[in-house]
Amino acid sequence: MHSTGRQGYHAACTRLLSAGIEFSMQELIKAYSDILLRRQGPDVLPSSSFLLQLAFISYCLVNLVALLIEGSLARSPLIATLAVVFDGALLGVWFWVLLSASGRPGRMRQTLSAALGCGAIIGLYMLPVVVLLRLVPRAESLAVLAYFLLLFWFAAVLGHIGSRALEIHPLAGLGLGIFYIFASLVIVSSLFPLGT
Repeated sequence: MHSTGRQGYHAACTRLLSAGIEFSMQELIKAYSDILLRRQGPDVLPSSSFLLQLAFISYCLVNLVALLIEGSLARSPLIATLAVVFDGALLGVWFWVLLSASGRPGRMRQTLSAALGCGAIIGLYMLPVVVLLRLVPRAESLAVLAYFLLLFWFAAVLGHIGSRALEIHPLAGLGLGIFYIFASLVIVSSLFPLGT
């Protein structure tokens, strides 16, 4: 049974197909690492519906865990869940509008897979910050600084992904990334008030 489970895991990992090329989990991790470090663009990922769904689910799960730690999920489970799903969908709408307006809608799967996957990974780095904010009130200033640094990193990564997908200057991409982060924070918190 142990061998069968491992084979199933391996089969799920290699279902990520792009033009007949199989991606191993190791190659996928390297691709996401390169995007996070801004060495590669979203085009290194396969254009795969499976990867896009996996990235979306991962993005939502990491954000739900953060809200669970923070306490919002326990206070308002429905609103918190809707906020997380809406946030992921909003990112999709954002890139769909940008890619459609620039005549590059065929890059949507790779671009959104990159954005959601990188968001999930940065969200994992954010979890200790949320724990620190929740459990160690004296470390609030350090946690808030770390939170904003990670938020800026996500904006920079979104800007990098956008600049590569749209073929625009990196500074223009960074501006779009920063704009998106602040706009999405305002929109999501306005539509789904989680309170304290």
